Amino acid sequence: PNPNPNPNPNPNPDPNPNPNLPPSAPCAPVVLKVRLSSSISIEGGFFLDEPCAAAYSFVRSSGKVRGAFDLLLPGGAGADLILPEDGISGDADADGGEERPRTLLEAGCFPRATLTLQLQSERTKLAEAVASSAGREETARGSASRQRERLEVQRREAAAFREDREDVSIRRRSSRGQS
Repeated sequence: PNPNPNPNPNPNPDPNPNPNLPPSAPCAPVVLKVRLSSSISIEGGFFLDEPCAAAYSFVRSSGKVRGAFDLLLPGGAGADLILPEDGISGDADADGGEERPRTLLEAGCFPRATLTLQLQSERTKLAEAVASSAGREETARGSASRQRERLEVQRREAAAFREDREDVSIRRRSSRGQS
């Protein structure tokens, strides 16, 4: 009675639900590996246009991290990019530098990327250590500068004392010669 043995009511199902991607495109064109610690990492797939905040949601949903954290995308020359979590698109970063990426593609996570998780308490400690180190350097530079100033003052005082002694001896000789 039913000439069509296919139970699917749609005679022409679309195997590619996203018309922007070719049929050969993988389901998750972005693969992120997140290092949680030295021995633990998690991996997940994302779409190109997903916001960077999706990576944060993925890490939180793993249940392996508690507390506030940042996801760092290692860059060249020691410049790590902190993926923005707030979803504010294209705003300048906190330092007033270039625009922050909105999506994983803009962040450069295509096709694969390894992110490093950094707890914000660790980041705060690192920032404090850097500031403390800079303070110690400034103190050392200030101390060396003050030492140089003291030596210069002592040198000038000694030179002034010698000049005064010479003036006194010249006056004595000239006063003896007049008498």
